[in-house]
Amino acid sequence: MNTQIYTPSEIVRLELLQYENPEGLHPIEQEWRNLARKLMEHVKASDMVATIFYEKLGDSVKRYLPEELKDWKPFKFPSKFTSNI
Repeated sequence: MNTQIYTPSEIVRLELLQYENPEGLHPIEQEWRNLARKLMEHVKASDMVATIFYEKLGDSVKRYLPEELKDWKPFKFPSKFTSNI
């Protein structure tokens, strides 16, 4: 469950969604990027709820989870690049 399901180029695309749409994009591409942002926020919110529930589970319940869920951790989405310079 914690395996990386995104390729490096997909991670870069997810990171780029943190920024405003660049000028000159076709309106359809702008709408796709806006939809992708909404979907990413939905996944983050769902991940947060799942994290809360997972942390509340006792060890006696966790032992009945499928193997791939026993060491579940939320996905860390990339954030905006910041420079220390």
